[in-house]
Amino acid sequence: MSLSKSYFQSEEAVHKFKNIKNWGLPVRFRDMDQIESKFRPNFLEYHMFSTDLNVNPNDHLSKLDNKTMSIHAPEQFKDGFILDLVSEDQRILKKSNEIFKKIIDWVLSVKNITKQNKINLIVNVGGATTKENHIDSFNKDIAFEKLALINELCKGKNINFLPQTMPPYPWHFGGQGFHRLFVDPDDLIKSQKWSEFKFCMDISHTFMSCSHLNIDFVNSLDKVSPYFNYMHVADAIYPGEEGINIGDGFIDFNKIKRYFNSNKIMWIPEVWNGHLDNFKGFEDALIKINQI
Repeated sequence: MSLSKSYFQSEEAVHKFKNIKNWGLPVRFRDMDQIESKFRPNFLEYHMFSTDLNVNPNDHLSKLDNKTMSIHAPEQFKDGFILDLVSEDQRILKKSNEIFKKIIDWVLSVKNITKQNKINLIVNVGGATTKENHIDSFNKDIAFEKLALINELCKGKNINFLPQTMPPYPWHFGGQGFHRLFVDPDDLIKSQKWSEFKFCMDISHTFMSCSHLNIDFVNSLDKVSPYFNYMHVADAIYPGEEGINIGDGFIDFNKIKRYFNSNKIMWIPEVWNGHLDNFKGFEDALIKINQI
């Protein structure tokens, strides 16, 4: 029996990252095959652009067939619109809900191709403002109620709706804003009154949020750990540097090692421009986390 190059690549990847579990990688259609061949991840997370809503997933059958996929919903759109599923502006809320229905249809198309029983949908749900004096006026209870309806809709379609934790100062179309929802880790706990939410814990975002709130990051992570089963992983430097590679920021990854070896948590390294130079950023992140 002859052994192909892909066999050795697969064996190398399994050996190289043998100390971590349930990890995947962010992909676009153009690099899915390369990432699969180089890394052999447990799953792939497709990062949607708004333009993907005009793409038929069935045109990529060969890439998607029998894959385990998660989908990251788009947040920003070419016309300057930002998805906001909890907006207090009825016009923005209506348009966001209309767009989200299209996103759900797209995700269901992928789910049908991959034949997954359930599929993860990671969403930046909104709640940001450009006005600092509007931060404290936001009604989180109403926001949780809106998201509970979306959560139940997704559950009925076997979609795991995973709101993502947020940094205090988001950047939208080059302008700094102020997030008001899922910045404080306690929001994850409070939301359970409305629906049994699970979350995508963005390590980089939440580290900056904890720094902003002057609360302990590791303790906060452990406190809300029952409420997240998915992670985006990168380093960070408060107040504005997120998504940097492991070891380049101030997060002590040794203290959160157990999350990278859990059978219950899926995660990806989400470092900025990690796909460049033959995916060097992703590879470096995986190697560093594997060596912890």
